[in-house]
Amino acid sequence: MNKYRFCSGLAIFPEHDMKMLSRLSSLGWHLKSFSGLLYTFEKGKPINYIYSINLENAVDDNMLSLYRESGWEPVIAQNGYQIFRAPYGTSPIFSDTESEIQVLEENRKKFGKASFVSFLAVILCLILSFLDFIPFIVLMLFYVTAWACFVFAFFPFVGLCFKIRKLKKE
Repeated sequence: MNKYRFCSGLAIFPEHDMKMLSRLSSLGWHLKSFSGLLYTFEKGKPINYIYSINLENAVDDNMLSLYRESGWEPVIAQNGYQIFRAPYGTSPIFSDTESEIQVLEENRKKFGKASFVSFLAVILCLILSFLDFIPFIVLMLFYVTAWACFVFAFFPFVGLCFKIRKLKKE
């Protein structure tokens, strides 16, 4: 039997989702998969796991084996983001703040560029809406797509900015 739960802000406040994943594991619901905005859990024995997210752009076997050797089991291992779990008390994934900030800044740049480009596409749609040579339905499809791209790039960008600022203050 599976259980499903919507992501509650992984892009902006990933710590909140990681705590939720840990709480559900302690109740016997363990993360099985993640697709876009939906977590899938499978029923099992209650275990006090801690979860952590990593935002490496490229995943390879060497990277995953390093995490396994440190006690972290990859649950979701995709290019761009990975979710790991480990028994409660395992050392954190990042042992130094500087390396974590470096990974976060690389991702912030990527999402910043995507936000900028998609915002330009939104502005282009607004300009084209004053011209009558593009069919309305085509323009609306392009407009909605541009806004969706902007939203899904801008919110992670903002979340990464907050996380980097918080880490630099510590």
